[in-house]
Amino acid sequence: MPIQTSRRLAIISAWCCACLFAVSATVFGQAPANPSANLSLKLQGIDIELDEDGAWHAIYATGTQTVSFPDRRGVNNAYVIAEERAKAAIARWFAQTVETGRLFTEASAELEKTMLTRGTGNDGVTKTAQRNLETSLTETFSSGASAVLRGVTILEQSYDEKGEEVSVKVGISRTTIAAARGVQQSMQPSRGAGRGAAAGAPASVVREDVVRPGSEVRTGRTLPGAGPASTVRPFTAARGAVRALQLRSQAEWDVYVRSGEKPVDIPANPDVVYGAAWVSWNDWLGR
Repeated sequence: MPIQTSRRLAIISAWCCACLFAVSATVFGQAPANPSANLSLKLQGIDIELDEDGAWHAIYATGTQTVSFPDRRGVNNAYVIAEERAKAAIARWFAQTVETGRLFTEASAELEKTMLTRGTGNDGVTKTAQRNLETSLTETFSSGASAVLRGVTILEQSYDEKGEEVSVKVGISRTTIAAARGVQQSMQPSRGAGRGAAAGAPASVVREDVVRPGSEVRTGRTLPGAGPASTVRPFTAARGAVRALQLRSQAEWDVYVRSGEKPVDIPANPDVVYGAAWVSWNDWLGR
């Protein structure tokens, strides 16, 4: 009997530990290990988690930095640099601007000598010509990247005292992006309510609907040149129309919005209206 009781206690203890791990993983936003539920796509510098249907779930990147002075300030400074390098790796993966150039130069110089000889029995004129040709080829390369990253979370920080190096792992996921966007929207004042009240018009409810690709919603946000409840063009169709404009930056998008040429069913603030479907300005403009 005591042996059977000990085995039962061991089984119950192992089951409780497994449940505790699953709950902890859920609280910290990490799914339990399940090969059939998530796939991992490892690229140079970043790691992408994919759902079983192939949609991305989370993106991770790790940055490192050598510690020049191993005191508290030196380690903290290294942590900051490593964090920025990790975020830059994600931004570069989203989109990069690469420029290259070649400069070819050629220089030619000719030298001609004439020598006159007399009184030696071999009188005559001797001429020599020399040409010097110098060529050079210079190649230049440069790249840059910029992206708006929402919901960035520091997941791990470590310091290798022996190697005098720190590493920082950061990540973004659909959950953290949606949470950051929701907090940002809740802190923004309602646009249009003040103008409506001043004109004596009844106040309208501003609703932030989540727009998914291929769907249409009615939103209470007033669009330029439209009524208070306008049909918003589906995200994929709107993004395709905007990419055809070949705008190069968010600043050019703002100029286009103010020009009055923008269709009324494409919102001026797509990063707010399209909710979870929104990725980044580079994705919106096709950069």
